[in-house]
Amino acid sequence: EEKRTEIYLMMDENWTDYQKVYFINEYLVENVEYDQTLSGVFVHTVYGSIVDGLAVCDGYSYGVQYLLDGLGITNLVCAGEAYNPSTGSSEGHMWSYVKLYDHWYGLDTTWNDPIYYWHPSQEQIEQWKVAYFLKGWDEESGEGFYYMPDDEEERVVQNYQIY
Repeated sequence: EEKRTEIYLMMDENWTDYQKVYFINEYLVENVEYDQTLSGVFVHTVYGSIVDGLAVCDGYSYGVQYLLDGLGITNLVCAGEAYNPSTGSSEGHMWSYVKLYDHWYGLDTTWNDPIYYWHPSQEQIEQWKVAYFLKGWDEESGEGFYYMPDDEEERVVQNYQIY
């Protein structure tokens, strides 16, 4: 609770919900390290992301949920399969959905915080921090990892669980 209050004090009370979500994404990307060893005690928890600054995808996602819930911004955590281009296969993953202005958008704070195996430019880093920020669905191609129908009655959830 103390850490959440500390984070909220960095925000301007006049910010829009969009600006608050943007700040939360950026805060986590800047202050959480992905635990490649998967051995940290709290890496799957809010505590891991918010307090320890060490998490894996579910820790990042639960951190997003905890911070946005405290701001009254509607959001969900989703677990499912995601394609990993480095391995060429699908693997378990967790990300978030955020409802802004009556529409759902995907937010993947973990993937906005990639692990660098070289020294990317500052411009590349800034682009990656929002690569999976409030993503939607491409109506023309019918593609989109983060599709979530706005009408709850129309929602068909396949291959993932919404929490």
